[in-house]
Parts: sequence; structure tokens; C-alpha cells
Amino acid sequence: MLVVSAGSCSPDNAALARVVQKLTQVDWIAVESGAELKQLLVDKSPDLIFVNRVFDATGEDGIEIIEEFAKASNESPHMMLISNFDWAQTKARAAGALAGFGKSQLFDTATRLLIKNALGV
Repeated sequence: MLVVSAGSCSPDNAALARVVQKLTQVDWIAVESGAELKQLLVDKSPDLIFVNRVFDATGEDGIEIIEEFAKASNESPHMMLISNFDWAQTKARAAGALAGFGKSQLFDTATRLLIKNALGV
């Protein structure tokens, strides 16, 4: 199972990876930009992509990334937005993302359930 983290800083990536890897065995790849994510998707088919609302390294808009992938394909990969803002979650869901969560909710039971459901475990 392959999980990708797009746009998060190193400490957030590490925390997210720990949470997911406690739930199930996954291969984990972190990318810093939309361009890196696009290139990765040429060769790989992730089971889930976590998309940060604002990419730490580039400032890219994660919701725009989700919208772009949703428009490009009817079979876009499962994506979850990482954001504490309800308006951002609503916009991401409207664009085709699964229900996401904020960093402050990372260790909540409900968040673990969202991730397990997204991965089918």
C-alpha cells in the first residue's frame, strides 16, 4: 500500500507517517510541490494522498492541487486535505477529496477512523 504526503513540513510529515504506519503497513513518500506530485503519479498509483492546505516549501494551494487532479481524471487518487479550517475542508470535498482533518486532530480517534476508511483497512 502506498501513501503520499504532499506539501507538509518535515515534522508534520513524520507525525502523519507515524500515525498511518501504526494503523497498517504502508510505503510512505513525501513530496514538496505539485510538480513533484504530478511526476510521482506518472509512475506510481498511491492508495491515498494527504494534501496540505498550503504547501510548506512552495506556498502552493492544496485545494487547487486537488481540483486540478479531479478535473484531469475521473479516477483521481483518493486525497485528503490537511487543514483545521472548515471552509477549506468543505471546498476540498466539493473538489473531490475525501473528508480530511486538521493537524490539531491528527491523534484523535475520529481521524484514525477516517484514515482507516480511506485505506480500506
